[in-house]
Amino acid sequence: MKVAFFTGHRKIHTRVKPQFTEMIREAYVSGVDHFITGMAVGTDMLAAKILTDFGFSWTAALPCPPEQQCALWHSWEQKQYWKLLHSASEIVLVSPEYSEKCFHLRNLWMAKESELCLAIYDGSPKGGTANTIRLCKKREIPAVILDPNSLKVTRSPIQVQLSLKLDINISL
Repeated sequence: MKVAFFTGHRKIHTRVKPQFTEMIREAYVSGVDHFITGMAVGTDMLAAKILTDFGFSWTAALPCPPEQQCALWHSWEQKQYWKLLHSASEIVLVSPEYSEKCFHLRNLWMAKESELCLAIYDGSPKGGTANTIRLCKKREIPAVILDPNSLKVTRSPIQVQLSLKLDINISL
């Protein structure tokens, strides 16, 4: 099984959806057969919606019990969260209760379980998404990154190297 996980900003514009959908479709076509999302507002829930619409296999990796994760969200976000959570192929509870570290622990778990990262990331140096992108670089996990401002998709140097090796192997 080849697994990809998601990271990204909580506040994203709806204009990213077509490119993000295509990133997910391309990952699936290239062999990813299972996805992991952390179920945060924004990127994670958009990913869960797209995965559900495609009928792809996916895991909801919860940083803490669901009632705690969505407690401070708007009611419409909570409603969407519960609906998507019921669509997950699997639910993994990373921490038994909310703590300052539970989101970081969830991100570590997702990276450990995955071979690819799909991100919506604007390049800002601070925050959970930036930390997760750095984690991917440290662990040499390839990343495909959609910039939500320019809508440009880039691949980490590791991803490019893997693609080049794959092309070489195919042409032999």
